[in-house]
Amino acid sequence: KVAHHRGPDGNGKYIDDDISLGHNLLSIINTTELSKQPMYLNDWVLVFNGEIYNYKSLYSDAETDSEVILRGLQKNGIDFVHQLDGMFAFAAYNKKTKELIIARDSNGAKPLFYGYLNGVFCFSSEIKSLLEIGFERKVSKKGFKQFYKQGLNAGYLTLFSGIRKLVPGEVVSINVKTDKRKSFNLNDKKIPLMKGSNIGKFSEEVRDRLHQSVKE
Repeated sequence: KVAHHRGPDGNGKYIDDDISLGHNLLSIINTTELSKQPMYLNDWVLVFNGEIYNYKSLYSDAETDSEVILRGLQKNGIDFVHQLDGMFAFAAYNKKTKELIIARDSNGAKPLFYGYLNGVFCFSSEIKSLLEIGFERKVSKKGFKQFYKQGLNAGYLTLFSGIRKLVPGEVVSINVKTDKRKSFNLNDKKIPLMKGSNIGKFSEEVRDRLHQSVKE
């Protein structure tokens, strides 16, 4: 209810013995019925905020970009996130393996906050949702100092001591039974160098990439 304004077009939830996922829907490129979440595919459950720009090039027969995330994870696992081009924050859960994947796009356009409450891992698109379920309203001295000096909280810091945020491009896998985790960042990759060092070729590359980005 606290985050209802983020999705006035509908809401849904998935609950089992190990996890609960909730979603508020704001339908953008698809009808409300097609975009309804949580979305399911075999063992996978998805809650997703954002837009995948290249979803048609990944799966031309897909009806929604949410569907593409599920199909990609089912086929290629967590490494599929490297193929996504867009602005997104999502959580995908495998009911069979108990793996929870949370991810944020490489530019950090969509937020994802998280923390532990009484030993339980919790996350949300908004801090006030975490506060609503019982997170302590305790100011982070480190976060406050950074905000005071810079006017923002960079990296994982927030103004609350028990709440962090995924940094841009961060992808985390957590086993909800064992708490075993692994992570990587989409921005930790080398950009292929173009052949030659002619400034004319460089400007052409920038132009072509900009045109392609706008097209998508």
